[in-house]
Order: sequence, then C-alpha cells, then structure tokens
Amino acid sequence: MGQDNKAGQRQAALASYAILDTEAEAEFDEIVQAASAACGMPVSLISLLDTDRQWFKAEIGFGERETPLTSSICAYAVQQSDVFVIPDTTKDPRTANNPLVTGGPQVRFYAGVPLETADGIGLGALCVLDIKPNQLTAAQALILRTLARQAMTTLELRRALKERREIDRRNSAILDSAIDYAIITMDLEAHVTGWNVGAERILGWSEAEMTGKLAHVFFTDEDVANGVPDKEMGSALMYGRGTDERWHRRKTAAGSGPTAR
Repeated sequence: MGQDNKAGQRQAALASYAILDTEAEAEFDEIVQAASAACGMPVSLISLLDTDRQWFKAEIGFGERETPLTSSICAYAVQQSDVFVIPDTTKDPRTANNPLVTGGPQVRFYAGVPLETADGIGLGALCVLDIKPNQLTAAQALILRTLARQAMTTLELRRALKERREIDRRNSAILDSAIDYAIITMDLEAHVTGWNVGAERILGWSEAEMTGKLAHVFFTDEDVANGVPDKEMGSALMYGRGTDERWHRRKTAAGSGPTAR
C-alpha cells in the first residue's frame, strides 16, 4: 500500500474521531503521566499524525502541542506493529539530523507504540523520550503497550459517545417532525420516556406531563381491564417496537375525557 494511500486513510480515520485540536482531557493526560513515571522518562506524548504536523493530544515534559511532521520520530513508530525503540538518536541515520535531536529538546532516546485502529490504520503513537541514551526493560515495554491500548480504547469510547449523541439528535428530529403520528417511547416497566409533538397533538398531554407516567394513562378503561397495555408492551419487547391503531383516552381541559383515534 502506497504512503499516500496510508496517509489518506489516516486522515479519514482521524476525522472520524474528531480529536485534532481538542482541549486537554484528563483521561489522556493520565496516560502520558503513567507512561513517563513507569518508564522513568522525563517526556511522554500521545502524538497524532496530521497532514503536515504531529499534534499532541497529551504531553508531559515537552511543552509544545505540535511540531512539523517532517521532524516526527513517531512517523517511524506508526509503521511498526510493536514497541519501536531508538536507544541513541544521534547514532541512528533516521534521526541523527532531526531538529528535535540536533536542537530544541535534544531528544537522545525514543520509544513508541503505534496507536492503531481495529482496521490496522496507524493514527500516531504513545511515546516516551529522554535527553540521554537509554533503553526499556521488558516490564516497561509491556506497560507502554498496555497504555497505548488504553489510549485507543479511550479514543474509541469518545467516538462512540459522539456517534450516539448524533443518533439521538437525529432520532429526536425525526420524532419531532412526525406531527401526524403519536410516537411514544417507554422503559421496560411501561413508563413513558419520550413523547413526540404528534403525541401531544393527538393525545393532549405534553411530554413533561407524561414522562415517567405509566402508559395505561392513555388507554381506555375497557382496554386496561382487558390487559391490552400489557399485551402491547410484550409485543414491543419481542419485536423492538409496537404499532397501535385503536381508540385512546385524550386529555381535555377538565382532565381525561373523550377518546382519540
């Protein structure tokens, strides 16, 4: 697979996480703090490779939020499948002339673990740096791998929450637009949890009035006596939803009065 194709996949994946240029978050800050402490290194970064820069979602001991992609050592780590170590950056031809090595922070040691999606797309790396040549013990390498997996799990959970919120927003918009149909959501005990504009228009009660109330409220006395609400709830539990076409009780100015189809 060509480098341009890999870069394109990475950019698409990063966009799906909506993570670039977001504010600091404790979950990620704690990961770099743990990596630094466990490995005994002064610097740790969660680096994400953007089009022309590497951006740090979390950093400790570095003091910058991004550097040019051309100076990224994590760009080498992301090509690996396990811990990538450069014991002495001044003696490795890939990094000897790197601006981060020859100037600035004077990085002399690098160890990083790629941050990969389930599809194997490398987004960046969790890394630790030192200003002197160094090495990782087997235990430190294990901890770095574990923390890298934790970083990816956190990213996945963050994306899942974002997607869930978007689905809820869309569902809410759909429910509110269906003014000719009463769409009602309930919990497993038949308490109302959602009540769209159509339900308010057809049955008379507002969502605020009905939230938390038993669905029996808007069934006729005859249907309640015949166990219709429980039967329909059972059907909804079995099939995930229920369609109800019958006469229902409607709220009037004086309370519950005439029924509505």
